[in-house]
Amino acid sequence: MDLKQSSINDLAALLKGLKQNYGWATLRGMPVQDFRVLLDRAARTESERNAIREFDEWIGHGLLEVLSSRSSQRIKAITDFTASLDQPKDEVIASIEKLDRAIALTRADRRLQRAGNTSSVLSKTQHHPASRLILVAGIAILIMAGGFAVTVQIEQYRRELASQKKASASQKNELENLKRELEKQKKTEAEKEQVERLAPSNPAPLPRPKLPEAPPAQTAQPWPVCELFSRESPAQSREVWWPVVGPTDSLDAVRRFCRQDAFRNRDGNVQVASFRDREMAAAFADQLNSSRQHPYTFYVGDPTIYD
Repeated sequence: MDLKQSSINDLAALLKGLKQNYGWATLRGMPVQDFRVLLDRAARTESERNAIREFDEWIGHGLLEVLSSRSSQRIKAITDFTASLDQPKDEVIASIEKLDRAIALTRADRRLQRAGNTSSVLSKTQHHPASRLILVAGIAILIMAGGFAVTVQIEQYRRELASQKKASASQKNELENLKRELEKQKKTEAEKEQVERLAPSNPAPLPRPKLPEAPPAQTAQPWPVCELFSRESPAQSREVWWPVVGPTDSLDAVRRFCRQDAFRNRDGNVQVASFRDREMAAAFADQLNSSRQHPYTFYVGDPTIYD
């Protein structure tokens, strides 16, 4: 990793601010994970956040302990620290010296240790028990007060992060639901458009006409045009005949008023009569259609060749 001077300056400013707010002893007594959270919360610019990411490995390998080491122990501390990193020793020493000057630790800061941090101070008060108790109580109160304040802020920051993650998850679910609704609506509109496009080729069926009521047997009269059929002679072999057909529901009326031998052909239509000449078949169909005695429509069907 190529350390930038701007990153060193940003990290130095962050450490100096945290030292002034919470005290160096409190910072050194914190777990590494909590100290990282505190650093993240203190960062205000993107460059400061980048500096934290670049020096994250240093913090995990004990950067605070190296900065806290006394001058007599500094060389060994830096040597051990450099051995745990994949960095040139000269570059690490230069960076630590710059951080050390910016933070400006006092002798008292360097004397305090994570465990037994009052031993060197208490040794001077061995012959004064009362002073020793007062000093221990004072140091404990300061450390506890600083640590409690930092712990409260860290917990608050963690709750904020959890709340943000929960809100993000909720927003994600809302977006997914909205996406599904839009896709469903789009699919429905596409199906509607397809139905509208197919509607002209599949018109709604016409209402079925009501069959005319047959008059009493003694007064029933056939459709006059049907008498033309009687003039046709029987079909001969290999002759082509043209059928006159009508709707399937006209069978009863056709048999009653026109041809008793009318039938439904293989297409399901009612075949009324057949003619050798297509023009005669068309004329017969037109006369049937012009009659006001029925509501049906008749037409000339496909020709048939008789064996």
